[in-house]
Amino acid sequence: LLSNAVKYNRERGSVRITLAADGAGHAVIAVRDTGHGLSARQIDQLFQPFNRLGLESAPIQGTGIGLALSLKLIEQMSGKLEVSSELQVGTEFRVTLPAARAAATEPQVHVPAPADSPRSDVRGGVLYVEDNPENVAIVEQMLALRPQVKLFTAADGATARVLAAVCHPDLILLDMRLPDTDGLALFRELRAQPETKHIPCVALSANASPEDAAHARAAGFADYWTKPLDAMKFLRGIDALLTRA
Repeated sequence: LLSNAVKYNRERGSVRITLAADGAGHAVIAVRDTGHGLSARQIDQLFQPFNRLGLESAPIQGTGIGLALSLKLIEQMSGKLEVSSELQVGTEFRVTLPAARAAATEPQVHVPAPADSPRSDVRGGVLYVEDNPENVAIVEQMLALRPQVKLFTAADGATARVLAAVCHPDLILLDMRLPDTDGLALFRELRAQPETKHIPCVALSANASPEDAAHARAAGFADYWTKPLDAMKFLRGIDALLTRA
């Protein structure tokens, strides 16, 4: 809902998020934008899968399944999703969910900090080889929780070869599909160079098959992570590999 509120807003528009109790044991989360609004006919078709409401040729990327999935997920959590809109004014989506009850007070015990807590003791250099800027932005956001980790990025194999040799990172995250080479070929090139052969590399791929993961580890990769990256697993992996390095 937040993504749509930004994507389909007007230039210099705004998004407002509110949270309130309805007095009947429910929490209501409202996301309101200042976009162009929806007609009654568009609202009737809003939750139909793959229906982009006439925006198929618009420059805004989308598949038309986001709202259908959101509705299904909310209904599975015993909630409901409602929408109201006014043309040239904006649209508001409201998610109503059962409010959680406060947990009983328990004795305080010490537990380790979760992986998504900021850590200043993890440090080192990471080279991320990835041609998709959205994936790079996600990794940048996750590594913001590791302020002592320096991130270098390369959009292709040629740039990666230079940065790996010059920056001497402690870890390389290597996408398996690059515009000028494939990840395995680049990995073998890095292993063949004296200045980069000892740097641990992690293979990143959208292919989650066990065979590909086993093949990458057998080739010498330190690990194999599937995309989209899970933030907790990613940070735990970064912590372990940089600490080891």
